[in-house]
Amino acid sequence: MESKMLKRIRNYYKNKPTQAVLMLIVLIWSVYEIGATSLASNSALTKEFMHSRYVMVWPMVDKKVKLYHYAEEWTNDVLVGMMHLDYGNIRITSFPKKWESEAEVYYTLSQDEYADRVYFFLDEPISKAYISSLEQNYYLISKNAVAIKEETGKTVEQLVQEVGNARKNFLSALGKMKILRLVYLILRMIVLLQCIRWSGQRRKRKENEILQNR
Repeated sequence: MESKMLKRIRNYYKNKPTQAVLMLIVLIWSVYEIGATSLASNSALTKEFMHSRYVMVWPMVDKKVKLYHYAEEWTNDVLVGMMHLDYGNIRITSFPKKWESEAEVYYTLSQDEYADRVYFFLDEPISKAYISSLEQNYYLISKNAVAIKEETGKTVEQLVQEVGNARKNFLSALGKMKILRLVYLILRMIVLLQCIRWSGQRRKRKENEILQNR
């Protein structure tokens, strides 16, 4: 037996086919974007939020965030679209989308631009973080303790805690950006659906007025 809801949907589509199709398109599009944002990895979200259109949004979410590009990069077509983000001692580079690569993330051990760096991943455990030397990469694990101490002057435990706390703080800011985008997507869906509905009602009123004036 057909439910009342299904009957209402059928009647709505029968009486207002154009409006119903437009609303269905908006719903499918919005649900897809909301789902993609909800399920995206931290790295994917970071890369998405590092487009220049978000340059004013990040500081509103967290004042420690600085999103920018180097002026000289825009003279090179290959690098068009590259953006940089600073968050305390964290430095992130997002390459152009056509490269299909993850954002490069590293932690500097001081504010010096050329200070030692600890590279890490936003979706991997801190044990996958590493420092890079001329010889090889040293992961933050106990067997590399001596080499890491010589390279950085800090123990593995110190670096794990330092980098882990910095990453945790950045992911907190990223989480706020994610919530902000989800709220925006939901509000946009509601507004678009309402606009389609109002447009249909307005057109219906005009048709009735024309019929009455005949």
